[in-house]
Amino acid sequence: QATLVANGKTITLEDVEYVVVKERSSFRDQINISGYWSALAKLAATKDLTEDPKCLELLYYRLAFQFNGENWYDVHPLIAELPDFALALKKAKFDLGKIAT
Repeated sequence: QATLVANGKTITLEDVEYVVVKERSSFRDQINISGYWSALAKLAATKDLTEDPKCLELLYYRLAFQFNGENWYDVHPLIAELPDFALALKKAKFDLGKIAT
């Protein structure tokens, strides 16, 4: 994406930062519209797929990834930086702890 916004033959740091901000915003909007915060937070807290039907959609839309081919999952790094994600993760960890006791 940075190559598309770059002026000239080189990609600048500003080009990359522009694309990162734009992508992060796009992810946030998609998550808000689709109601994925809870599914993302549970996936991040457990590092595994849950029974939530939205979990597979997270992988399909590349909001989360499977790492090392060993069924270890986590959210896209740009999503992990969002304040909304931090709140959802805190709630998910609390809920998971509450269920375990």
